[in-house]
Amino acid sequence: MTDIIVDMKRHGAFLGKGGIDANAKAKALAVFDAATALVDTRIAAIRQCVDVEDTEVVIDTEALAARAVAWRNEVHETIRVIEEASAVARAETPRSSADDRHDAVVGEWGPYIYHLKASVQKIERDGGEELAAVRRAGFESDPIFSHLLRRNAKRPEKRFSFSDRLVAKWSRFGEGLDNYKRTLAYPAERDAWLTGAREAISEAEAKIDASRRALEDAAMAARAVHDEAAAVVERGWMTLLDLLSEDAPAFSDLDLDAACGVAREAAAAGLRTGTTEVPLAAEQEERLAALAASRKELKQHMEWLDAIV
Repeated sequence: MTDIIVDMKRHGAFLGKGGIDANAKAKALAVFDAATALVDTRIAAIRQCVDVEDTEVVIDTEALAARAVAWRNEVHETIRVIEEASAVARAETPRSSADDRHDAVVGEWGPYIYHLKASVQKIERDGGEELAAVRRAGFESDPIFSHLLRRNAKRPEKRFSFSDRLVAKWSRFGEGLDNYKRTLAYPAERDAWLTGAREAISEAEAKIDASRRALEDAAMAARAVHDEAAAVVERGWMTLLDLLSEDAPAFSDLDLDAACGVAREAAAAGLRTGTTEVPLAAEQEERLAALAASRKELKQHMEWLDAIV
């Protein structure tokens, strides 16, 4: 079995993401079942031979049975750890709350950024500053408007002279003055709007970037969980093979003590009864043969995996 453990590290039993070849796992479990059946049969044979009045032997037999139970429980626990870790490592990563939050942020701010950038580009390309400069020059080059503008700077329109009031009314100076003021204010207002829009775009993009970083952090944490689970599967698998190993103390000492116990108590029973029959001898041979066969199948399967990798 030691050779099998080395082979498992070298061969393609691990499928990645915490997966183990299904046949390799099934054959390893078959080794466990066969080993369990062998030890249980040996203990059953000892119990058939034991003199119930021999308290020391009865206690030793039950202690041996308790060791077998402890060994089985350790194997079962290892299998449970492997299966749970494998389920974590191989499961499709579910959508996390970070995914949903990121989708919500992109859904809220993405269209806003798109439309705001389109507006910025449109305003940047519309020649607004040049147009405002042309309109301002047009106003200021108009002799009537420029005359009234100078008068208005010294004395508001309502205090114009009678002739200036007539000219202002005829030329619609008040309306022109409003347009002129808007023309003067337009470049600064345009720059302020563009600055505000660019800041708003930057803030919205920062929200999306922060959400993306949170999503990446969540994905990294999920990958770490998956990687750790895969490592647990591999360690658990090696532990399982150690527990099933023929020469590992966990099983070999248990089986040796059980076999010796059968021989010793069968001999003692023979002295008491005059018989030489060993209880469950044929069953023990069958269980031993089944264990050897299952170990051979596992080793052959590992060799086959090595050939195809």
